[in-house]
Amino acid sequence: MSASVLRLLNQAGWNCKLSQEGISILAPTKQDAIYLAQSYGYSLSETAAKIKGKVRIGWKRCKQPIEFYGWMRFQQPSTPIETTDSLLPVNGTVFCSQLQLPVPLLHRMVAAAENERPVSIVRQDNHKQIIINKPMSEMLQTSPEIATQRVMTDFGYLKI
Repeated sequence: MSASVLRLLNQAGWNCKLSQEGISILAPTKQDAIYLAQSYGYSLSETAAKIKGKVRIGWKRCKQPIEFYGWMRFQQPSTPIETTDSLLPVNGTVFCSQLQLPVPLLHRMVAAAENERPVSIVRQDNHKQIIINKPMSEMLQTSPEIATQRVMTDFGYLKI
């Protein structure tokens, strides 16, 4: 691991364990885990290759940790515009707050982007909007990043 990653892991609130599977990192918060993954992903995948295992980043009450494997260092990450243009022919008029998407949700996300009417997709467990299209953002007069943190109750549900 690079010196900057080790400096970060030596800060208060971080925990690191070595096992037969690889390295497990416990971040203080989910946001810290995401920051580590986004900022040092290549270094973490290099480490996974060197130890012939994986590097797993979790946080308190984490159900789906972020994992890095050695083969990932050879992957060229696609830029967001390449991914968006290939999936959304409507020039990326949808915003999603989730890091990982199951394929059925991705299909609904594309359908929301293609819809001219305001559309939001809401989690059933906490009623937060996780996906909104541009017309919904405009109707709420709120940026997509803030709108996807709102709790939405007492709204009608439509199947798209």
